[in-house]
Amino acid sequence: MNYQKFSKAITLPFVSCLLFICNCTHLSAQSFDIVGDWQATLTVSKEKMVPLIIHLELDEDEISGYLDSPSTGKFDQPLTLTKVEGDKLIFEIDSWNVHFEGEFNKQKQQIIGTFIEGSFVQSLTFNFIEQSTSNHIDDVVGDWHGKVISGESKPLNFILHLTNEQGVLVATADSPDQGGYGMKIDSVVLSQGVLVFDVKKADVNYTGTLTKNKQTLYGIFTQQGDQMGLKMTKQKVDTSNVNTHKKAKI
Repeated sequence: MNYQKFSKAITLPFVSCLLFICNCTHLSAQSFDIVGDWQATLTVSKEKMVPLIIHLELDEDEISGYLDSPSTGKFDQPLTLTKVEGDKLIFEIDSWNVHFEGEFNKQKQQIIGTFIEGSFVQSLTFNFIEQSTSNHIDDVVGDWHGKVISGESKPLNFILHLTNEQGVLVATADSPDQGGYGMKIDSVVLSQGVLVFDVKKADVNYTGTLTKNKQTLYGIFTQQGDQMGLKMTKQKVDTSNVNTHKKAKI
C-alpha cells in the first residue's frame, strides 16, 4: 500500500498559539450538567475555519478542562481560569489576553457567547457532544466520511468502511484525493463508544468518540507522530466507481 503522508502546516493565525494554564473553580450542583465535551468553530477569515473542542471535567467540587484545536495540531491544552456563575461560563487566558463568556441555553446543549483575543472579537457557540458508551459493533457498521484537517493545507477526504464479519469488526479506507482505495486497516475496535483503528505499516492511528445518536465520530488522526483532526459522519458512500480506480498497494 502506498499510504501518502498527509501534510501538516506549521502556522496559523492567533489561535494556533493559544496555551491554557489550569485553574479550577468551586461549582454548584448544576455544574454536573456541563461536564463533557463541547465543540465550536472559530471563523478566522472567510477562507479559514478553526474547530475547537473544550473538555470540561469535574474532580470532587472543582471543574477543570482542556482544549483541542485539531486543525492547528494543538491537543490537551489545559484551560485557564474557569468560572461558572448561574447559567454563565467564563474562561480566560491571561498570558494571551483571551476571554470567553457565554450562557448555557435551557437544555444545556449550547454555550452561546463571545470570544475575545486582544482586539479580535467574535460570537462563538459551543455545542455539547452527547457521547455513546456502546460496545455493539453494528452501531458503527457502514460508511463514514470526513476530511483530515491538517493546518493550512487543503483538507483531504477520508472514507472509512466498517463491516461486521461473523461478529468481528473489519475496516478498509479510501483516500480519494490521493487515489487510494481499499486501504487495509490492521485492527479496529469499538469500546465504550470509542473507536480505535491502526495501520501499522504507515504508523497511523485514529481514536474517535461516537456520539449518542451514533451518526458522528469526533477524533484525532495520527500519522508518524503528526496529529490531525478527523470528524466523520455516517453516510452512504457511492462505491460503484471504485473498481475503475487503481487499488492501493498493500
